[in-house]
Amino acid sequence: MAQPSSLRSHLRALLAGAALVTLLGACAQAPALPDLNDTRWQGEGQPPTQLRLEANGQASGFGGCNRFSGRWHIDGGQLRLGPLAATRMMCLTPGGEQEGSFLASLEATRSARLEGGRLLLLDAQGQVLQSLQPAR
Repeated sequence: MAQPSSLRSHLRALLAGAALVTLLGACAQAPALPDLNDTRWQGEGQPPTQLRLEANGQASGFGGCNRFSGRWHIDGGQLRLGPLAATRMMCLTPGGEQEGSFLASLEATRSARLEGGRLLLLDAQGQVLQSLQPAR
């Protein structure tokens, strides 16, 4: 059977290791968001969705049928879009079908990353909501 002092020493080392892992985890930072000031992006739908992010915090674009506008900002390392307001034209085109999900995905965005020249908008779990290319 182990000696009490040896057991205490082993327990202290184990607790110190656990504390170090916790401390290092707390110091880890989420990947930095790309600089999105004054950028324009478009989706692949027909007609293509559009997103413009201005340096003054204004967001605007086209959802496939209606124009929208709102705010965007980075808060606590998270990207926030919205609330967004859109015009309310009735669309019986494919663009009208994509618009609701496009606008909902913008408001659900919490992060972004650039990958292969595309802007990936991510939800809180890091899942891709939208993949946008630079607007021409």
